Amino acid sequence: MEIQKMQDFLEDAVGAPYVYGGTGKPCTPDYRRARAAQYPAMAGNIRKFCPVLSGKTTSCGRCKYKGRPAYDCAQLVKAAFKAAGVLLPSGATSQWKAKAAWVYQGRITGAAARHVCVLFRQEADGKTIAHAGISLGNGFVIDARGHAVGVIKSRLTAYPWTHMA
Repeated sequence: MEIQKMQDFLEDAVGAPYVYGGTGKPCTPDYRRARAAQYPAMAGNIRKFCPVLSGKTTSCGRCKYKGRPAYDCAQLVKAAFKAAGVLLPSGATSQWKAKAAWVYQGRITGAAARHVCVLFRQEADGKTIAHAGISLGNGFVIDARGHAVGVIKSRLTAYPWTHMA
């Protein structure tokens, strides 16, 4: 696996939009409309954070996300691994369950701050993974955090990660 290519990909992705179901295609009102139709439960947030679909403006001209690739958390992880030459499934829970992909898999430890690895936040039900991101191995994480903030870089300790692989 080419770790540097993964890290470069992730650093370049910081500032990209989060769109539920986003797979790295350019962010446009039409792309957001299609994701809203595909995921009706998320349609409100998909529209709310688009200046055109929320009615704040009529064009993408001043949108900070204009033309940037749009991701959700698991698709960002998948794309980062693809940049490093590794294929992962879609969906955070499916990624967690891809046991053959991981050398270690378990509850988060201090090693997560020192190693490039995938971080997960497990739901209270103990079965579903709610979120995924990637530790850069230096105490920082890059993840597609949500519609309001997009793809961000933050300290590993700034989010309630529960598991690592």
